[in-house]
Amino acid sequence: MKINLAKVVPALFVIPIVVFALNDEEGNNSAASYGSEPTKSYAAHAEADAYLDRVAVELAQPGLYVDPSVASYNFSAREAERLDDLAAEADAPLRIAVIPADRLEPDDDGEPSYDYSSPGSSKELAYTGIELAGQLYDRVGADGTYAVLVDATSQGAGRSFHAGQWAEEGETYDVEGAAEDAISCCAPDYETMIAEFIKESDDVDHGFWWWAAWICAPIVALVALVTGGKAWGRRRRRSRAEAEVVEVLRPPLNEEVIELSRRVSTLPPGGDPDSALAEATLTVLDLVEQARHRIDSLRTGADATEVTSRLADARYQLTVIDALRAGQPVPDRTPPCFYDPRHGPSTTSVDYRPEAGSTRKVHACQACADMVAAEQDPPIRMIEKSGRLRFYWEVDTASKAYLDGYWRRNRHPLREAEKARRMTWAGLGDDPDDDGEPAFTFVWESDTGGSAGGGGSGWGSGRSGGSRFTSFGGGRSSRSSFRSGGGGGF
Repeated sequence: MKINLAKVVPALFVIPIVVFALNDEEGNNSAASYGSEPTKSYAAHAEADAYLDRVAVELAQPGLYVDPSVASYNFSAREAERLDDLAAEADAPLRIAVIPADRLEPDDDGEPSYDYSSPGSSKELAYTGIELAGQLYDRVGADGTYAVLVDATSQGAGRSFHAGQWAEEGETYDVEGAAEDAISCCAPDYETMIAEFIKESDDVDHGFWWWAAWICAPIVALVALVTGGKAWGRRRRRSRAEAEVVEVLRPPLNEEVIELSRRVSTLPPGGDPDSALAEATLTVLDLVEQARHRIDSLRTGADATEVTSRLADARYQLTVIDALRAGQPVPDRTPPCFYDPRHGPSTTSVDYRPEAGSTRKVHACQACADMVAAEQDPPIRMIEKSGRLRFYWEVDTASKAYLDGYWRRNRHPLREAEKARRMTWAGLGDDPDDDGEPAFTFVWESDTGGSAGGGGSGWGSGRSGGSRFTSFGGGRSSRSSFRSGGGGGF
């Protein structure tokens, strides 16, 4: 059974690709939405920006900063110190800020514009969501993961936890998943939430192409296994076919070599060493000797063809010797006698009618032509296979080696014989329905594009409403390095 991987593989990837595309579009839309918010005046942001500047100073080095007003009722000093050490020792640079919501939207007089203590109160803050983490990144200016826990009485009042990773190089961490898991498992317990986030924040987000590679690896291995298995099977079948050719042709070729050796051993000397007769005699002796040596080392069908080729040359040289001795011109090289190639080159054409088929012209030696003229059927060369004598063009794979050596560039008059000659050695012994192609065809095409870790291309360079970007860490304050991020209210 054959499987077309060109159709199967795309089907395996339809769902992951769609999900990846939707997630990427969602991330771009979300990032773009931060830059599309209405720009507020510098006066409305002045105190929030000044406060974030002070927080950024506290986060110049990786660790945890807890606003004193939050720590007084949500964090113990010992736990805050422990979490600070855990954040500082994380695999990726990790900066976490815990700040109160009322410091993000004060009035001009510095007082909150809403009743912070009322659970039902709700008012827009200066910065919300992952944009708040981005503001800290802009101010610190060092690559890494930034997380902000906003303390309030309720989600409507601004209580939330968001985190994002900004990095020009290195691993991409599943910051979004870590933040969401921390909220799901532990909210509203701040200490446990942050501990859970720190624990999961270094989980690498391999992305779509990493998972695609893992999916492809077994498929590629299967392709290699099946293709290699088929190649090995073809080699085994060819080896068996070659062995069969040698087994079938060795006895008849050995007989022909012995018969020719006896004939050439009775040839009289060629006379003058420089004469054409002496040269032809020496040539036929060399050809028979070469054929004998080839028989001794017969291993493949190609070896058998080399033997029959030398036998055909030797038989032609015998006709040359006969012509020279009779004082006649050297005859042209003609195809061998159709009835029996051992008769040597043909001298004429006769009509031949097979048991099934129409009459056709075939080349024949003079002796066979005389028998046809006398309305007799000349005996056809037979080769034994599996205990049964067959015409020399009907011994399957062995016919190719035999015919190619004797007929060479000449066309055999029978279609069955030409069909045997067109057989390829690579296909010998294969299954009838096997076209010789691999069972699988695997093609992987990928367009070159942006980094799989991107997703923050919609980030701008920060708000233009008077927000001051002061770099304390010496890094880049560029939103284009956004890798991943998310979170939510609780």
